[in-house]
Amino acid sequence: YQLRRDDRLDLLLITDSTAGYYELEQAARALDPQARVDTYLFRGLHFPLWGFPASVDELLGYDVIAIVDVDPWVMTPEQATWLADLVHSGAGMVFFGGPNTLTHAKAFRLPLRECLPATFEAEAKDLRVSAIPMGSDHPLARALPGDRLGVVSSVQALTPREGAQAPFTVGE
Repeated sequence: YQLRRDDRLDLLLITDSTAGYYELEQAARALDPQARVDTYLFRGLHFPLWGFPASVDELLGYDVIAIVDVDPWVMTPEQATWLADLVHSGAGMVFFGGPNTLTHAKAFRLPLRECLPATFEAEAKDLRVSAIPMGSDHPLARALPGDRLGVVSSVQALTPREGAQAPFTVGE
């Protein structure tokens, strides 16, 4: 698709309603004070993403998709495909794992899973750690300082794809 670009940052935020926002709206506004942030809440496996755009055409104006602890099972196959198509068309994607997604997801829809910069096995056991995330020189790490994230006690077993950038690392 041809994305519609303008002079401001347009962020599509899909987040678990109980996960907090990880200050993504503030981070977007730190990068661009005129940023537009549209938020859609994941409220559990039995509820759709209410109000989510009804066509891919409505999504073409977003520069970045941020998904925070959402099980893609709640998306329709079309929604997951649209998001994957946006990424392949040049939109950025930031994906935060959590207790509802990645290795914990009921079903991580394939087109979206293939856009991730890491691979994982469904239902893989978490890795136990006790460390504060260390930020890199990645813009996301500069916008979300690791020292404010606190100690992490477990992480999901992910394998970075070739060329992937890790904004934060936890332990080894």
